[in-house]
This record gives sequence, structure tokens and C-alpha cells, in this order.
Amino acid sequence: MANSLPFNAVAVDGEYDRVYKAEDWAWYFATFIANGIFPKPSDGLQVVAYSGMEIRVNAGYAFINGYAFRNPATLSVTLDTAEGALNRVDRVVVRWDLPQRDMYIAVLKGTPSAKPTATAVTRTTEIWELALADIYVGKGVTRIQTQNITDQRFNSAVCGIVTGTVEEIDASVLTKQFTDFLTPTAQPCWTSSAHISRVWKSTYRDCGRI
Repeated sequence: MANSLPFNAVAVDGEYDRVYKAEDWAWYFATFIANGIFPKPSDGLQVVAYSGMEIRVNAGYAFINGYAFRNPATLSVTLDTAEGALNRVDRVVVRWDLPQRDMYIAVLKGTPSAKPTATAVTRTTEIWELALADIYVGKGVTRIQTQNITDQRFNSAVCGIVTGTVEEIDASVLTKQFTDFLTPTAQPCWTSSAHISRVWKSTYRDCGRI
């Protein structure tokens, strides 16, 4: 069934004939605002080292599936104690949590390993995550340093910048339409050009014999 909005509700027998829900507005906004973090300020939602195992997430904004997230002030997050014998990579994310009706900063604790990798972000109809940073937690460390943090905010595979529909146009359909139009149109020109070339070469050879 097709949907459209917004239209004013009309009272019928004491009740309004239409009520808009959060998800109605979410799909509307999602049609022209992409998932990601907002590029201003440039350090918005950046993860930085602070003290010991404590890191901080700067103030900033994000947008996921039509829902807006605002971190109004620097947020402190303390990572779990480092492993004794193995390394791990913790990932800091913004999570859209539909069952909880909330969006918040979370840490995906990595699996200890000699060659650790970050936990993949979850992206389902109920949970959607944007990775802000990956943090290398070396075995036995007691302090996170700047060089241990990999900024993922501009990595479109796991996060990316909020853009509008103009930046997101899928040109594949337009390209196919253009190709379908150009091929039959250009073919006679190519054939004619080839014919003219053959005639010119033949004439040049005949002239050379004179």
C-alpha cells in the first residue's frame, strides 16, 4: 500500500482520521538524508585518548535510518582492562536500537588474538551501527594512546558522512539509458565513417599511381 505525508488530520466523530508515528517520519527523512555522521564540526564524534583506559567521544551528530542522534557534550568511556597475553581491537560505535527506541554510544569489545581484528558492525532491521573508531588494546597495557586509535568516521564501509540525495544518485540506470540510445544512433555514423575512410584511402592510392 502506498504512503504519503504530511496531511492535516480531520476530526471525525471526535477522533482524528490519521495519526503519524515516528516510523512514518523516519522513512520520510531517510529518503533524502543518508546514514552517517555530520561533517561539522570536523571533530564531531571523534574518539580521542584521555587517561588510562578512558577515552572520550567528542560532541557531534549522526543520522541512521531516518533517526537523528546528538551527543551534546564530551562523553567519557572506560574500556575493559587489557588482556594479559593477547591483544584485541575494541570498536566504538553509534548504535540505532529500535527495540529500545534509542540511539547511543557503545563499545564492541574485540576478541583477544595474536592478530586481532575489530568486531563487525551490526546492520539489521532492528540494530544498526556506525563505527566511529577502532582502538588497539595491546596485551598488558594500562593506557590508551593516540596512536592506538584508528578513526573510522570517514570510512564509508562502516560509517561515512551524511549526504543528501544529490550526492547519492545511482547513475547506473541513466548510464544504461544513454548507452541504449547511443548505440543504435552511433552505429550508422561509425559505419559511414569507416566507408568514407575506405573511399579516401582508395582515392589516395589511385592518385598516387597517376
